[in-house]
Amino acid sequence: MAELIQGKDFIAFFRRVKDQKKQDAGKVRFQTELTLNAEKEVETTKTKDGVVNSVSDGETSGEFTSLAYREDKDTVNMWKEMRTWFRNTDKIEVWIVDLASKFEEGGKEKYDVEYYQGFFKNFEISAPADDKVELTYEMAIDGNGVISTDTLTETQKSAINKAQYEYHTLAKEGEGTRSEERRV
Repeated sequence: MAELIQGKDFIAFFRRVKDQKKQDAGKVRFQTELTLNAEKEVETTKTKDGVVNSVSDGETSGEFTSLAYREDKDTVNMWKEMRTWFRNTDKIEVWIVDLASKFEEGGKEKYDVEYYQGFFKNFEISAPADDKVELTYEMAIDGNGVISTDTLTETQKSAINKAQYEYHTLAKEGEGTRSEERRV
């Protein structure tokens, strides 16, 4: 029987192109929605023998929505960094990773990935009085992107598996009594 693909399995990672040699791509926490829209331009010519269509590449764009959050003083909020990239018109890379596609190759875990470059063309922050703050980024994508496979760093895997909070032992901390965390 066919297995449905769940939206929670598609996670976006971002990085400025000029940071390719300095840092790994980062994940925005609390992603709620990801939309990729690719279009083709179709020119129709009517002939005496019927319609003839010619197709050329159109626009490709991505829209990414998440909830705003606060981190500790030592951590840069990824969403705030992305807002700075938007304001500075920095060229951005985005990877859409299908977590359910995980497979082993050469002793490494790999995933199906779609890779794009482009610019954020819209940033929206929605802060209703009775709900959470929601962030939406819209990206104008250059070209058609690349479909490939890739690995994740340990930090990236940790960002995916990270719960909303970490486990703490029943005993007071600092006595070396921290037990192994198991996901439930």
